[in-house]
Amino acid sequence: MFGNPTFYFLNQFLFVLMQSLKIVLYTCIIMFALMATTCKKQGKMLAFGSGGGFSGQQIVYVLHEDGNIYKHDGIGAIKEIKPLKKIKKSVTKKLFKQFASLSENDKDFSNPGNMWYMIGYQEGDAVNFETLKQTTWGNEKPVPIPVKVLYDKLMDLVKE
Repeated sequence: MFGNPTFYFLNQFLFVLMQSLKIVLYTCIIMFALMATTCKKQGKMLAFGSGGGFSGQQIVYVLHEDGNIYKHDGIGAIKEIKPLKKIKKSVTKKLFKQFASLSENDKDFSNPGNMWYMIGYQEGDAVNFETLKQTTWGNEKPVPIPVKVLYDKLMDLVKE
């Protein structure tokens, strides 16, 4: 009825094998698509905040160039950053432009005190505070005026 039983078995085997390969192929395509979207570079980021004092408490915000702002508050190393809000891209663009217009002396200013304030800049896929290019100051020595103006604008964005 089916002819040669070996041919029938081989035909069924190849059919099952092809179906399995399709499933593996589709799974791989879906995995690569997910990896491509989750591994996407975040681009430019501005980090700003304050901390120190007796408790060592710090509050750091991160503004991504897409307008999303994230917040970390705690003591010690930053382990978790929570979404806070989203601002208009036009506002974000102006803030990044204002940071870029700071002089190199302003950007390299580093005079933290017991209580410190900071603005930093980074490009890449994650915030790394060890490689963050930042301006840090305390109450002992005033920060350059353009840095303070930008810091105040950024802090106004996150007031709750």
